[in-house]
Amino acid sequence: MKYFVWLFLWFSLPFSVSAADVARVAVIDFKVIGSLDTAVGAVAAEQLLNALHQVGGVEVVERRLLTSVIEEQELQNSEFIRDDSKVSELGQNLGATLLVSGSILQLSAGEPVTVNARVIDVQGGRVINTASVTAGGYAALEAEWSNLAKRLLSEIQPLSFQFDVLYRANGLGHLKSISDLSVLTSKDPYKIAFQVSKRAWVYVFQVDGKGDVFSLYPMQSNNKHQKNPVAANKQVLSPSSSISFYLDETVGRESVIFIASEHRNPDLEQLSRELSQSRSRGLKVQAKQQNTQLQQILESRGLAGVVEDKPVVMNVPWTKGETLSVLQKRLKGLCQGCTYRVEFQHQ
Repeated sequence: MKYFVWLFLWFSLPFSVSAADVARVAVIDFKVIGSLDTAVGAVAAEQLLNALHQVGGVEVVERRLLTSVIEEQELQNSEFIRDDSKVSELGQNLGATLLVSGSILQLSAGEPVTVNARVIDVQGGRVINTASVTAGGYAALEAEWSNLAKRLLSEIQPLSFQFDVLYRANGLGHLKSISDLSVLTSKDPYKIAFQVSKRAWVYVFQVDGKGDVFSLYPMQSNNKHQKNPVAANKQVLSPSSSISFYLDETVGRESVIFIASEHRNPDLEQLSRELSQSRSRGLKVQAKQQNTQLQQILESRGLAGVVEDKPVVMNVPWTKGETLSVLQKRLKGLCQGCTYRVEFQHQ
């Protein structure tokens, strides 16, 4: 019998640009506060624009085009920053989806310089993200523009992730990453390993050959160590670093489903919790109904492509005192509702 692993990815962007689109960003002159020359506001905007371009993942609007549109509309920067309708109007004329504005502050000559910046969703007129950096002086900001750009884009760039089902044949030998044509047998130990690029709610389920759904993350019995949301760039192992799941004697088509979202899914959490409680209490009728509902939710996602990034070496604690390494693919560039599927044999 074939044993299938389906990895379903589900996330929603925090603003009104679809996941498949590349955000187009314009940076307006920074407001100068304190002892700095007013011309610094335009220079700072230009430096941040260059940093955003170098970080990548977005399309930047040339400053010359921005200046031209502002002059044609006879606007002052401060005017459209305060007026949501002006933000929308300017963004539409530029073809921009996001505007970056902010301030640069130095109380007196020789004092530290602080840059405060924010990203505004043109369509919704709301602030998506904010960030600030401080340096000993304006010249010292040169090393901070890239850091500021990365922090501003952290909520703009799509969620990417690393995910693997890792196993050891018969519990011995090297750690392997499940891939096409892998062959597993009953009693083989395995773990779920994942990492997300930004703070996200992660849900992992397994559907066995009989169609019964079980939560692998977060496990209802291990909530102390398995919590949502998951922090960015944190390696997570389930069930834990010292214990493993095991394939049982039931062979057949099964699936592991990975869901990552930038927003909590309380309905999914509640249904999973109620199913676990019904099983523990022996409420077979209720458990069957809840299992069917959960299975329908998990099967409702369609299949789409993903883009593979360069492989990375991951060190995985397997048992107490034992750490193994595995070469793992990093997946990124996902579209809304994407799925990623890996197949292997369970016999």
